[in-house]
Amino acid sequence: SVQHNMLARLTIETGKLNPLLAVRREAVVREGTRAYVFVRGENDVFERRFVTLGRSDDFNVEIRDGLKLGESVAVGGASALQTGYAALR
Repeated sequence: SVQHNMLARLTIETGKLNPLLAVRREAVVREGTRAYVFVRGENDVFERRFVTLGRSDDFNVEIRDGLKLGESVAVGGASALQTGYAALR
């Protein structure tokens, strides 16, 4: 047992850290209970992609499914893309 004026060295394992994928909050467009982002595709054309959201903070939202590491999403102007998308439907 550790007593007064004794030192101890501890190692606390908190579990494995799993990398996660997150985007800026303003990149996520919500439609009812669903959410999507606009992903840059071929010829710089953006396509709507439904995503599964995870945890979030004031700035970022975790994407659990629907987006791959390295894909580019629209952040600024996502609402304008939403309007343009609705006009094309």
